Amino acid sequence: MYMNTKTISYDIQILIARIFIVGLFAMSAFGKITAFSAQAGFAGSSWITATLPFLSGEVLLIAAILMEVIGVLLVLTGWNMKYGAYILIVYTFLTSIMFHIGDEQLIAFLKNLSVIGGLLVLSMISSGKFSLSKNKN
Repeated sequence: MYMNTKTISYDIQILIARIFIVGLFAMSAFGKITAFSAQAGFAGSSWITATLPFLSGEVLLIAAILMEVIGVLLVLTGWNMKYGAYILIVYTFLTSIMFHIGDEQLIAFLKNLSVIGGLLVLSMISSGKFSLSKNKN
C-alpha cells in the first residue's frame, strides 16, 4: 500500500505540537492541585478579587484547574481540539491580564501572547491522524 509521507510527516508534526503546547498547562495544573492552599492565596492576590469580591482565590483556582485539565485533554487527544485550544486561549488571556500587567511583567505577558498564537494556529487546523477526532483531515 502506498503511504503519503507528506501527510504522515504533517500528522507527526501536529502531534508533537499538541504535546509540546499542553506540557506547560499540564504541569501548571499539577502544581495547582498539589499546592492548592498556597496557589489559592496567590490567585486571591489578583486585582480581580478586590474588584469582584465574590471571586475568592479558591474559586479562581478551581476554575483555572478545570480550564487547564479540560483544555489539555482535548488538545492532547485531538478530540474537539479546537474547543480545547479555545479554552486554553481564554485561560491564558485571563491569567495574562490578571497577573502579568505592570512593571517587570512585559516579557511574561508577551510569552503568554506567543502561547495564545500557537493555540490559535491549533484551533484552525485538523488534529491529524494521531488523534481521537472523527475528522482526521
